[in-house]
Amino acid sequence: MGWTFKLHAAVAGGLSVSMLTVAMVTALPGITAVPGAHTLVLVGIACLFPLFLAGQVRLVRARATKATTWLALLCLPAAVRAALVVLVGGGFALSFLSIAWSANLQDPEIRDGRYYAFDTHRGVRETVEVSRSQYESALTADTVVMLATPAVFLAVAAGAVLVAGELRRSPVAVGGGAPRRPGGAYVQA
Repeated sequence: MGWTFKLHAAVAGGLSVSMLTVAMVTALPGITAVPGAHTLVLVGIACLFPLFLAGQVRLVRARATKATTWLALLCLPAAVRAALVVLVGGGFALSFLSIAWSANLQDPEIRDGRYYAFDTHRGVRETVEVSRSQYESALTADTVVMLATPAVFLAVAAGAVLVAGELRRSPVAVGGGAPRRPGGAYVQA
Protein backbone atom coordinates (compact mmCIF):
# COMPACT_ATOMS: atom_id res chain seq x y z
CA MET A 1 0.00 0.00 0.00
CA GLY A 2 1.38 3.40 -0.94
CA TRP A 3 2.29 6.05 1.60
CA THR A 4 -0.43 8.41 0.33
CA PHE A 5 -3.09 5.87 1.27
CA LYS A 6 -1.60 5.54 4.75
CA LEU A 7 -1.34 9.31 5.18
CA HIS A 8 -4.90 9.87 3.99
CA ALA A 9 -6.20 7.19 6.37
CA ALA A 10 -4.10 8.55 9.24
CA VAL A 11 -5.48 12.08 8.80
CA ALA A 12 -9.10 10.87 8.60
CA GLY A 13 -8.67 8.39 11.44
CA GLY A 14 -6.79 10.84 13.65
CA LEU A 15 -9.42 13.50 13.22
CA SER A 16 -12.10 10.91 13.98
CA VAL A 17 -10.30 9.85 17.16
CA SER A 18 -9.88 13.43 18.34
CA MET A 19 -13.52 14.27 17.69
CA LEU A 20 -14.76 11.16 19.50
CA THR A 21 -12.44 11.83 22.44
CA VAL A 22 -13.77 15.35 22.85
CA ALA A 23 -17.33 14.03 22.44
CA MET A 24 -16.75 11.47 25.21
CA VAL A 25 -15.29 14.12 27.52
CA THR A 26 -18.20 16.43 26.76
CA ALA A 27 -20.66 13.64 27.58
CA LEU A 28 -19.20 13.17 31.08
CA PRO A 29 -21.48 14.33 33.89
CA GLY A 30 -20.78 17.83 35.16
CA ILE A 31 -19.03 19.03 31.99
CA THR A 32 -21.08 21.42 29.88
CA ALA A 33 -18.53 22.51 27.31
CA VAL A 34 -14.99 21.56 26.38
CA PRO A 35 -12.95 24.58 25.27
CA GLY A 36 -12.43 24.44 21.52
CA ALA A 37 -15.16 21.86 20.88
CA HIS A 38 -17.00 24.13 18.44
CA THR A 39 -13.76 24.86 16.59
CA LEU A 40 -13.12 21.12 16.32
CA VAL A 41 -16.64 20.65 14.94
CA LEU A 42 -15.95 23.25 12.24
CA VAL A 43 -12.55 21.73 11.37
CA GLY A 44 -14.05 18.22 11.29
CA ILE A 45 -16.91 19.19 9.02
CA ALA A 46 -14.59 21.19 6.74
CA CYS A 47 -12.23 18.21 6.40
CA LEU A 48 -14.99 15.62 6.19
CA PHE A 49 -16.14 16.32 2.66
CA PRO A 50 -12.76 16.33 0.89
CA LEU A 51 -11.47 13.31 2.85
CA PHE A 52 -14.66 11.29 2.36
CA LEU A 53 -14.96 12.20 -1.32
CA ALA A 54 -11.30 11.40 -1.98
CA GLY A 55 -11.76 8.04 -0.25
CA GLN A 56 -14.71 7.21 -2.47
CA VAL A 57 -12.77 8.27 -5.58
CA ARG A 58 -9.91 5.99 -4.52
CA LEU A 59 -12.34 3.09 -4.16
CA VAL A 60 -13.73 3.72 -7.64
CA ARG A 61 -10.24 3.96 -9.13
CA ALA A 62 -9.34 0.64 -7.47
CA ARG A 63 -12.40 -0.93 -9.17
CA ALA A 64 -13.88 -2.04 -5.86
CA THR A 65 -16.83 -4.40 -5.83
CA LYS A 66 -18.69 -5.76 -2.80
CA ALA A 67 -16.74 -9.00 -2.86
CA THR A 68 -13.31 -7.47 -3.36
CA THR A 69 -13.99 -4.75 -0.80
CA TRP A 70 -14.91 -7.32 1.82
CA LEU A 71 -11.85 -9.45 1.04
CA ALA A 72 -9.55 -6.42 1.11
CA LEU A 73 -11.02 -5.43 4.46
CA LEU A 74 -10.26 -8.91 5.77
CA CYS A 75 -6.66 -8.54 4.56
CA LEU A 76 -6.12 -5.50 6.78
CA PRO A 77 -4.41 -6.19 10.12
CA ALA A 78 -6.78 -7.17 12.92
CA ALA A 79 -5.80 -4.13 15.01
CA VAL A 80 -6.74 -1.77 12.16
CA ARG A 81 -10.09 -3.49 11.64
CA ALA A 82 -10.76 -3.36 15.39
CA ALA A 83 -9.90 0.34 15.51
CA LEU A 84 -12.29 1.08 12.65
CA VAL A 85 -15.09 -0.89 14.34
CA VAL A 86 -14.49 0.93 17.64
CA LEU A 87 -14.54 4.33 15.93
CA VAL A 88 -17.72 3.68 13.96
CA GLY A 89 -19.50 1.88 16.79
CA GLY A 90 -18.42 4.44 19.37
CA GLY A 91 -19.62 7.30 17.20
CA PHE A 92 -23.04 5.72 16.70
CA ALA A 93 -23.34 4.87 20.39
CA LEU A 94 -22.42 8.40 21.50
CA SER A 95 -24.86 9.93 19.03
CA PHE A 96 -27.79 7.76 20.06
CA LEU A 97 -27.08 8.03 23.79
CA SER A 98 -26.79 11.80 23.67
CA ILE A 99 -30.08 12.06 21.80
CA ALA A 100 -31.70 9.90 24.48
CA TRP A 101 -30.18 12.03 27.27
CA SER A 102 -31.43 15.29 25.80
CA ALA A 103 -35.04 14.57 26.86
CA ASN A 104 -36.36 15.60 23.42
CA LEU A 105 -34.92 19.11 23.67
CA GLN A 106 -33.01 20.56 20.72
CA ASP A 107 -31.40 23.86 19.73
CA PRO A 108 -30.96 25.36 23.20
CA GLU A 109 -30.61 29.15 23.39
CA ILE A 110 -30.61 32.00 25.89
CA ARG A 111 -32.94 34.95 25.32
CA ASP A 112 -33.26 37.82 27.78
CA GLY A 113 -31.64 35.77 30.55
CA ARG A 114 -34.06 32.86 30.11
CA TYR A 115 -33.36 29.42 28.74
CA TYR A 116 -35.27 28.07 25.75
CA ALA A 117 -35.14 24.88 23.71
CA PHE A 118 -37.16 23.34 20.91
CA ASP A 119 -39.32 20.60 22.47
CA THR A 120 -40.18 17.55 20.35
CA HIS A 121 -41.82 15.59 23.15
CA ARG A 122 -45.30 14.12 22.54
CA GLY A 123 -46.00 16.12 19.41
CA VAL A 124 -45.58 19.54 21.05
CA ARG A 125 -42.88 20.67 18.58
CA GLU A 126 -42.45 24.24 19.77
CA THR A 127 -39.88 26.37 21.53
CA VAL A 128 -40.46 26.27 25.28
CA GLU A 129 -38.80 27.78 28.34
CA VAL A 130 -36.66 25.25 30.19
CA SER A 131 -34.61 25.15 33.38
CA ARG A 132 -30.87 25.78 33.39
CA SER A 133 -30.12 22.08 33.91
CA GLN A 134 -32.33 21.11 30.95
CA TYR A 135 -30.63 23.79 28.87
CA GLU A 136 -27.18 22.45 29.76
CA SER A 137 -28.27 18.88 29.04
CA ALA A 138 -29.59 19.86 25.60
CA LEU A 139 -26.44 21.90 24.89
CA THR A 140 -24.23 18.94 25.80
CA ALA A 141 -26.29 16.57 23.67
CA ASP A 142 -26.11 18.89 20.65
CA THR A 143 -22.34 19.23 21.01
CA VAL A 144 -21.83 15.48 21.32
CA VAL A 145 -23.94 14.77 18.23
CA MET A 146 -22.13 17.46 16.24
CA LEU A 147 -18.80 15.84 17.16
CA ALA A 148 -19.74 12.16 16.88
CA THR A 149 -21.57 12.23 13.55
CA PRO A 150 -18.69 13.59 11.43
CA ALA A 151 -16.33 11.30 13.37
CA VAL A 152 -18.23 8.25 12.09
CA PHE A 153 -17.96 9.43 8.49
CA LEU A 154 -14.26 10.19 8.92
CA ALA A 155 -13.70 6.66 10.27
CA VAL A 156 -15.56 5.25 7.25
CA ALA A 157 -13.38 7.40 4.97
CA ALA A 158 -10.25 6.03 6.65
CA GLY A 159 -11.51 2.48 6.15
CA ALA A 160 -12.38 3.15 2.52
CA VAL A 161 -8.90 4.50 1.82
CA LEU A 162 -7.23 1.52 3.49
CA VAL A 163 -9.41 -0.89 1.51
CA ALA A 164 -8.59 0.98 -1.71
CA GLY A 165 -4.88 0.80 -0.89
CA GLU A 166 -5.16 -2.93 -0.24
CA LEU A 167 -7.01 -3.42 -3.53
CA ARG A 168 -4.40 -1.42 -5.44
CA ARG A 169 -1.64 -3.77 -4.29
CA SER A 170 -3.65 -6.96 -4.85
CA PRO A 171 -3.28 -9.05 -8.01
CA VAL A 172 -6.80 -8.06 -9.10
CA ALA A 173 -5.81 -4.41 -9.48
CA VAL A 174 -2.81 -5.16 -11.68
CA GLY A 175 -4.83 -7.24 -14.07
CA GLY A 176 -4.66 -10.86 -13.03
CA GLY A 177 -5.37 -13.39 -10.35
CA ALA A 178 -7.96 -13.33 -7.62
CA PRO A 179 -8.23 -11.56 -4.29
CA ARG A 180 -6.26 -13.01 -1.39
CA ARG A 181 -7.59 -14.20 1.94
CA PRO A 182 -5.85 -13.15 5.16
CA GLY A 183 -3.71 -16.32 5.12
CA GLY A 184 -2.47 -15.49 1.63
CA ALA A 185 -4.50 -18.12 -0.26
CA TYR A 186 -6.27 -16.92 -3.36
CA VAL A 187 -10.04 -17.03 -3.63
CA GLN A 188 -11.77 -18.41 -6.71
CA ALA A 189 -13.62 -15.62 -8.53
